Amino acid sequence: MKRLNATIHISTLQSLKKICGLINKHREKILYFIISSFILLCMLFRAGILTPSKSFYVWYFNTFKNDFERVVKYFDDTNIPCDIYWNDLYDLHNINDVSVKQSIFKILYLGDFGFVSGGYKSSPIIFSANYIFDRFGKPIAIVYDSTHNNEEWSEDYWAKNDEYIKYSYTYEPLGDDWYYEYRSK
Repeated sequence: MKRLNATIHISTLQSLKKICGLINKHREKILYFIISSFILLCMLFRAGILTPSKSFYVWYFNTFKNDFERVVKYFDDTNIPCDIYWNDLYDLHNINDVSVKQSIFKILYLGDFGFVSGGYKSSPIIFSANYIFDRFGKPIAIVYDSTHNNEEWSEDYWAKNDEYIKYSYTYEPLGDDWYYEYRSK
């Protein structure tokens, strides 16, 4: 019995040595594969083919609520309109408060949000989800709106052949004046 266990142990060690040898031999190819897979995954999230769930956005909002509130307070206090996109941070130069800039970076890059828009008089401040196509049931944004009346909002968009396609958006309250927005039709 001891001899059988020793034989199995030796063959296992030999197999591990072969695997380590293959990894060392193809280290660059494996590294390129990992990096390219990561980039492909990021592109799938960006395009909206893969999307984080509602629970991710709500969890992220609840975890970093102070950052969201810091941005809203800054927009409310200064009344400077800004549209800050994850790939174009030009409007970020208009913000003087370093802690607000850090909060915006955290929201855009760690929270998978596409842009922050706000600062216009009596308009909502929108933290938009980070993908190109909005599909039925998928998250659209976390919205701060002190004038919202808890009703479903609808908007019409121009479509092909001179017809309108109606998209309907539903807002679920997250507490105070915060709402989770998703496309309901």
